[in-house]
Amino acid sequence: MPKFFFDLHEDGRVLRDEDGIELADERSAERHARRTACDVTKDSFEQGDTTVKVYVRDVQGAVLMVEVSARISSES
Repeated sequence: MPKFFFDLHEDGRVLRDEDGIELADERSAERHARRTACDVTKDSFEQGDTTVKVYVRDVQGAVLMVEVSARISSES
């Protein structure tokens, strides 16, 4: 199985995944990245507006990126 790495970018901070995980394919990696981005956004949004990006790469390089933003805006 291929190994994928999930680098987390959040509000200017970068957490590089040095270990990675083995998954069946790119579709599985995308699902993992979506869950990760949503979980981190949910936790961070309690502290204020946030944007979370999860960059997925394999041993050959970039595969995809998932971005989730949460913010409050006034309608008035």
